[in-house]
Amino acid sequence: MNAADLRAKMIRFVALRCPTTSNWMRHHSTISNVIRTRPNKSGSDSVTLASRADKRFVIVERTTNLNNLAGDDVRRCSAFVCVENGRVAGAFTHRDIARYLLREALEAGGIFDLNDHTVGQLLREPANEEGWHIVPANQSFSALAELLKQSKTQIIIAVDPANNMPLGVVLRAHRRY
Repeated sequence: MNAADLRAKMIRFVALRCPTTSNWMRHHSTISNVIRTRPNKSGSDSVTLASRADKRFVIVERTTNLNNLAGDDVRRCSAFVCVENGRVAGAFTHRDIARYLLREALEAGGIFDLNDHTVGQLLREPANEEGWHIVPANQSFSALAELLKQSKTQIIIAVDPANNMPLGVVLRAHRRY
C-alpha cells in the first residue's frame, strides 16, 4: 500500500468536513518523516547528511576581509565556512555578517571601512562561536534532529570523513524537528 497516498486521501476527506482538523492532521502527522527516513534494502538509513546538505557555500579564511564577501559571486551562497590549516574553524551566514556590521557601525558612530574587519573578528562574536557543528557527511540525516533542536545550533557543516573538508551545510530551519 502507498502510505503517502493514503495519508493525502485521508487529509482531503477530513478537509471536506472540517478544514481546521485537516490542517491539524497535516501538521501533526509523522508518516512523511517515517517514509523519508526508512531504511533502504541494505538496511542502512537511505537519507544521509551528504544527500540533504546545501552545496551552495563559500570557503573563506580567518584573514579574509569582509569587503571580499560583498561580491556578486557570494550573494547566492547559503553560508560561509571558514577553513584553517585543513580544518573547519567556523561558519556563518549573511545574517551574521549583517548583525556584526550593524553592531560595528553603532560603535563607530556610523561609517567604517570593511577592509579593516576580517572573518576572524566576525567568528569571535559569541553567537558565531557556538552556532555551528561539524558532522560527518555519511551520518543519518534523521539523527540530526536532536542537534537541530538545540537553541544555539544555526549551521551544521557536513564534512568528508576522509579529510574533514566541508561538503555542504544545513541551516536551521524556522520549523520544528
